[in-house]
Formats: sequence, structure tokens, C-alpha cells
Amino acid sequence: MSIKIFRLLKPSLWILFILAILALLSFSFFIWSDNQTKILTENRIKSLEIANEIVATNDELTRLSRNYIATNEKIFKEDYISILSINNGERPRPLNYHVSHWNFRDTDKQDLESKLISFEERVQLVDFTDNELQIIHNITSISKDIQNIEKKSFTLFEEKSLKREAALDLLFNKNYRNLRSNLMVLAQNLCKSIENRTKPNIEYWKKITDILRILFLILILSLFIIMLLSYFNLRSILGGDPNLVYKTIESIGNGNFNTEIHLKEGTNFSILKWLSLMQGKLSFANLERTEFEKTLIIKEKFIRWVTDVFPGMLGYWNKDLICVYANTNYLEWFGKSNKVVVGSHLKDVLTEEIYNLNLEYINDVFKGRNVQFERKIKKVDGTIGFTLAHYIPDMNEEGNVEGFLAVVTDITKIKEIDLTLERNQKHLEYVLDNLITGIVQINIVGEIIYANHASEIILNIKRNAISGLYYNSKAWKQIDEFNNPYPPEKLPLAIALKENRIVSNIEHGIIDENGNWKWLIVNAYPIYDSNSNLTGAIANFIDITKRKLGERSLMQAKEIADSASNAKSEFLANMSHEIRTPLNAIIGFSDLIADTKLNEEQSLYVNLIQQSSISLRNLINNILDFSKIEAGKYELDIQKIDLKKFIHQTIDLIRYQIVEKNLNLIQDINLKENTYFYTDELKLRQILLNLFSNSIKFTEKGFIKLIINEEKIENTKKEKMLIFIVEDSGIGIPKDKHKEIFEAFTQADSSTTRKYGGTGLGLTICNKILTIFNSKLEVISEENFGSKFTFKIRAQFESHRLDNYSEELLPSTIGNFNNKTFQVSANKLDLNKQFKILIAEDNIINMLLTKSIIQKKLPLAIIFEAENGKLALDIYKREKPDLIFMDLQMPEMNGYEVTSAIRTVVNDNKTPIIALTADNFLSDREKCLKLGMNDFIGKPIETNTLENSLKKWLKN
Repeated sequence: MSIKIFRLLKPSLWILFILAILALLSFSFFIWSDNQTKILTENRIKSLEIANEIVATNDELTRLSRNYIATNEKIFKEDYISILSINNGERPRPLNYHVSHWNFRDTDKQDLESKLISFEERVQLVDFTDNELQIIHNITSISKDIQNIEKKSFTLFEEKSLKREAALDLLFNKNYRNLRSNLMVLAQNLCKSIENRTKPNIEYWKKITDILRILFLILILSLFIIMLLSYFNLRSILGGDPNLVYKTIESIGNGNFNTEIHLKEGTNFSILKWLSLMQGKLSFANLERTEFEKTLIIKEKFIRWVTDVFPGMLGYWNKDLICVYANTNYLEWFGKSNKVVVGSHLKDVLTEEIYNLNLEYINDVFKGRNVQFERKIKKVDGTIGFTLAHYIPDMNEEGNVEGFLAVVTDITKIKEIDLTLERNQKHLEYVLDNLITGIVQINIVGEIIYANHASEIILNIKRNAISGLYYNSKAWKQIDEFNNPYPPEKLPLAIALKENRIVSNIEHGIIDENGNWKWLIVNAYPIYDSNSNLTGAIANFIDITKRKLGERSLMQAKEIADSASNAKSEFLANMSHEIRTPLNAIIGFSDLIADTKLNEEQSLYVNLIQQSSISLRNLINNILDFSKIEAGKYELDIQKIDLKKFIHQTIDLIRYQIVEKNLNLIQDINLKENTYFYTDELKLRQILLNLFSNSIKFTEKGFIKLIINEEKIENTKKEKMLIFIVEDSGIGIPKDKHKEIFEAFTQADSSTTRKYGGTGLGLTICNKILTIFNSKLEVISEENFGSKFTFKIRAQFESHRLDNYSEELLPSTIGNFNNKTFQVSANKLDLNKQFKILIAEDNIINMLLTKSIIQKKLPLAIIFEAENGKLALDIYKREKPDLIFMDLQMPEMNGYEVTSAIRTVVNDNKTPIIALTADNFLSDREKCLKLGMNDFIGKPIETNTLENSLKKWLKN
């Protein structure tokens, strides 16, 4: 019977089997698609969490850094460092860190994740696209720039003694705001990219899930229908007494599923097991549905939680402008509850006034466009706020707009900062426009993008005309010191751009379009962005035309003064030459006469001539020295000297004067070792002789004392300080006259000139010579109590052994010189040898004088006379003399030319050539020695000087 029933029910059973298979497959695909939706949704939520956390983190870091600078509360800096440590994976992340508003100080240790994870590691756990990863990379780069500025503000605030204003300026300046704005835009782009990528996929899988859910329900319903049809088919198959069938059904209805159903064919069928099986399947399906509904509830709560912690305001409006959803921030802004906003029209929420203002943007969004705009809105508390709104259209598969998402950000604080910055910018522009310094800024290609008011005046071009020009524009001609075109590549701005360095104090001229010229002093500086990329340069310049004109006037005046000084020096040199020539004869012949047999009266006359000649010579020397110093032609001629020997020779020169006045000379020479010193021997001797002469002149009785000390100089082992003191017991100098004695042609008292004579140049010349030594003359003196003159000279030294003269020549105290004889080892000269000597001299008297002195010292000498340079050269070539005395100023060929010919043309470097000249400047001496002359004798010639020269150059 059961086999027969099975055959009768076989079609229904096959249909039930197929439907069961289909239901099972649809349920499996439903579970798989639901899991796929979960995965996509979870990835989307994690992606949005990261995007929102970027903004929230940077907002929090900005808030903490500003609060730290503003309040100096260390807790803000500690929180700042903690957030960076969490993001770097150096500190555990608190649970729900993205919604906890970073109150991690109150976080229990049990709430911390055990795993350390950095921001970069969290990004790798989420499936971002390459474009999104690039956006995150850019956001990270900007975040680091922002954090560098914040850390720099910390350093500035802490290192500069709480320079709060400068540190706050870094956190509110345009660069910082631009970085923040760029980060917000990138974060919005990241959210938009995540939204555009994940939402269609999630909706697609949601639709697939819904379809599979409906298909599963249809299949389940079909199963029930087929089962019901099978039941009726089974009933039709039942036979027998209807009361039996009724009783059977009644028994089954009473829950007695063990009751057998009697079929027509007499077979029995029990449905207890079948119903039990179906009940189990339905219970399982109901359990799955309950779990699915719980999952949907959890997801809905999670999505609302995510949107509620979103820092901005979110609201969704359908195509009828009815609010479908609004997050907590949206509701708090308008001060309304969710029940009031959700389900209300946009006009009722925004007010009619704002709705009308936003209407054009609403129309644009329903055309499928993304719109963005700013709006000033009155808040619930009565204050005015500023918002930045984004309307994002929600489009279905057909491209129709179903509604739009409103993302609104409160930018009130940013606006306040912008207004503050704008006021500061205007203040800065006001300051710049009131500077006398011109300022221009150029971009990377050299275009002027800013110019202040002073630049408009200096360049004589309207400010709006300057902007847009290039710094090397032809609108103004730029010239150098000599009015030549200034090389464009050497302009300060060009150097700042090309070489990336600061250029300071560059002077050049400009000529504007009207032909007016001015002189400028320019500084230029390169400008860099936050990534240290060169973006342009800035230059400041001032008008120095008046100063330049003054400098040119001074230069012209200096040239005139130099010309006059040179003319004076040239005149004095010529006068020196002309005066010294006859004076040379007077002194020379008077010396020769003095060595002849004279009666008493003749000796007196010759002595007077000699004294007058010496006085005249000293006067000429003083005047010429003074004029050379004034003309700046007095220079040091450093030579190696034996100081002790030098002192002995110097004292020997004043011996006669000291003996004549019956004075005592006291020496106190404190040189610790035998040394050579490097200094100018002639000028040092001139200083000492002037001081000695001054002391001898004003001392009638008593002593003259010379003290020499030496001192070590710190940080050098090659130099010493020599201290010279000349002291006397003379008439002294009143204290109120100490300054006057150093003035030219001035003496302490007019009666001094009448009594003692003199020009008043001696001390002046000493002091001026000492300036060349970087020293000065100091005086200590009282009237009737003598004078003490001191000066110091810094000189290099060199140790040596004792020379061939005795220390006894320098006694510590020298009394009357009448019984003291100085002996210096003389150069021995063979007087019997017949030397050939050439004298080149165009002046007959000087020729006779020189010849007479030589013949007196060397009676056997053969003397050749040449009255011009050409003849001197011819005699030299013919006779090959042993010694040549060469005048420098001669006709035909001068002494320089003859010497040059001998040394270079004839190539004779052995024959000694001695210059004889009235030109007694250091430059003349240097020129002679450079050309190859061996020695230099200035006129007027002294007999001893010429005699020493003969001994020196003829001894071999």
C-alpha cells in the first residue's frame, strides 16, 4: 500500500525535493552574500574610522598645541606627545579610541589593547585603493609638516623666554591654516572616495541578499503550498468510511500524530515523523531569521554611532526634501530633537530665510552636482556661526537623484582666525606701506607679485603697474658705478634665485622712464615653502641718492685736495733739491776748510758757518719731514738692527752738544739678552735725536737720562715691546701746556722761541712718526722740574751673540764727555792703493766738493768726472771704475737710466754704485736699491758719511 501511495505522490515528492534543493542553495548564497556585505561594511567602517580619526587627531593636536602655548599648562603638551606615541605604535591604543575624544588619561589599563599598532600598520589592515593610499600618504606628509610647525612653536615658546606671541603666530599664520585646509580637503576627498567606492558595492550585495532572502522565502512558501497540495492529494487518495477519515483527522487534530491514515488502497500512512522533520526545519529557519535581524540592529546602531562621532554635521534629505536622518551634531546645531527634525521639511528645519538662500544649491544637487558653499547662521544661543556645507547627490542605478547627503562643518573658529589674520595682514600692509624702505616680492620666474608704497615712490612707477613686471624689466634702466648697464645676472634678486643665498648691501643705480636716476642699496633673500622648495625671493632697498651725491662731492674734494697735496709735495721736493744743492757745498767746503791751518779768527768764522749750516739743514729736514708726513708719504723701512750698537751710534751723534753744555748723560739699558730687533732704524734714530736735542736745548745744567726697557707680549714668542724714556732736569713744561707742545709750529711759551730758538716742529714730528709705529709720545713734566718723554714700539726680535764691540762702550752712567772716548772698530782701507772712482754730477760745485773729500781721504785715487749721464756710461764702459758716485738728476741720461744700463745691458752686478741726491724720500731710496744701486747718500753730504761709504765699499 505504501508503495502505491508513493507512486501516487511521486510527482509531488519530486517537486518538493527540487524546491528543497533550491531553498538550500538560495539559503547558502544568502548566507554568503550577507557575509560579503558584512565584510564590505566592516571595511568601509574601518576606512571611514581612519579618515575621520585623521581629522580628529589633527584637530586635537592643534587644540592641544594652541592651549599649551596660550596657558603654559604642561598637561596639554603631555597629551600631545601621548597622541603621537599612540599613532606611532609606541603606546597601546585605548579601546574605542576613535570615539573616546582622546580622554586617555582617564582610561583604565584594562581598556588598552595589548598590541601596539601604528597608524601605518592600521592602514595596511584595510583594503584601500592605490588612489586612496596616495591620498593617505599626502595626508600623512601634511600632518608631519603641521606637527613640525607645532613642535617648532613649542621650541620657540620654551627657548625664547615665553615668546608666546611669536609661537602663537606659527599656529595661526597663513601657512599653518593652508596646511590645515589642505588636510581637510584631502580627508573629505578620502571620505568621498571611500563612499563612492564602497556604497555601490554594499548596496549591490544588499540587493543580492534581499533577492536571495525573497527567493528563499518564496521557495519555503512553495514548499508549504506543495505540501498542502500533497495533503489534499493524499486526502483524495484516502478511502473508506468518511467517519473513519473524520476520526482520523480529529485524532491528528488533537495532536495524536500516531494515528494512521487509511488510504484508498487500504494502506496506512503516519505523518508524525514527516511533520517533526518539517517542524525542525522551520525552527532552524526562524532561528536564522532572528539572528539576521539582530545583526541588522547591531549594524544600524554601529552606523549611527559612527555618524554621531563624526566631527561634522550629517543629514540626509530625500527627493521631497524630507529629513530621513540627522546625526547628533546636526541636531545640537539647530537645538532640536531627532523627532522634530526627522520627518520634517528642509524649510522648517533651516527657516525660510536660509532655505531661500540655499535654494540654488538644492536645485544644483538635484541636477546631480556636488555643491559646496559657506553660510553665516545664527545659532541657538544667539551667537553667529559660520558653516561650510557640502551637498552630495544620492543617485540610483538609472541616474536619478533620490535625495542628497548634507555634510556641514562648523568653521566659526577658522573664520575668526581668518578675520584676525586679515586684520593682521592689513596691519602688516599698513606698516610696510609706511616704511621708507622699498619692498618687492617675486615668484620663481622673476615676476613681481607684491610692491609696497615706498617702492612706488623710489621706482617712480605706480604700484599696480609694478606688479606683473619682472625684476629685470626695461621699465627702469639699472646701471653700475660707472653708469654702465648693470649685468642682469648680478642683480641681487637674480643671485638670490639662482644661488639660493642672501645678498646684502649691493649698490647700483636706476634710471626710470622719465630719465631720472637714483642710487639704491639693495638686499635680497630667497623664499621657501614648507617643503624647503624655492618659491621666489624678496628684496628691500632704500634711496641713497643724496648720500651718493655727497660721496661724489667728497671724492671730488679729495681728488682736489690730493692734487694740491701732491703739488705741495712736488714743490717741497723740488725746493729740497734746490736748497740742498748749495747747502751741500757750504757744509762740505766748510768741513774741508776746518781741516786746514787757520788762525783763531778764521776758525771762529768757519765754526759759525758750520753751526749755521747745520741749523739750516736741521730746519729743512724738519720742514720736509713734516710735509712728507702730512702728504702720507712717510713709510716704515723695516731692517734688522743691533739695538745696543744702534744706541751707541745715536749717542755719538749728540756727544759734542752734551760736552759743550757740560751735561751728564745717564743710561739705564735693560735688555735681558743680546738680540737683533726689526724696526726702522732711521726713523727711530730721528725720534731719539729730536728728543735728545729738545732736552739738551732746554737743560742748562744737570743731566739727560736714557732708559730702555723691554716687555714680553702675551700670545707671541717672536715680538717684544720696547719702552724708550728720555728724561732731563731742564726747565720743564707747565701742565696746561702739555697738549700745545705737540701742535705744529707751537711752543709752550712765546718767550721760549726768543730765548732758545726753534720752529716747534720737533715734538710734532716725533709724535707723527710714532703714529706710523702705532704708538704715541707721552709726557710727564712740571715747570722747573724737568721733563720725561716716553714712547713704546712693538718689534720682532732675534737672539745673537755679542758683536765685535765692547759692552764698556755703553756704561750705565756717562759723566762729562771730555774724558770719555768712544771707539768703534773701523773698516780698514788701504790708502796706498790706486782706486778708480767715477763721479757723475752735473753741478760743478757739488762735483768739486765730492772730488775734494775723496782726494783728501784717498790721495792716490784716480777720479773720473762726468757732467751728464751719457758721458758717465761711456767712461764706465772704457775705464771699469772700482766705485761710482751717481747723481740722480742729470741731463742726457739720469742716474736711474745709467744704473739700469750698467746692471742689465752691460750685465755688471759687482761694481758698487752709490746714489748722491738731494731727493731724500723713502720712495727714492727704494727705487735706487730696486734698480741695483748699492747705497744711498742724501745731500747735503757730510764728510764722515762719505768717508764711511768709501771704507765700506772699497775695503775689499
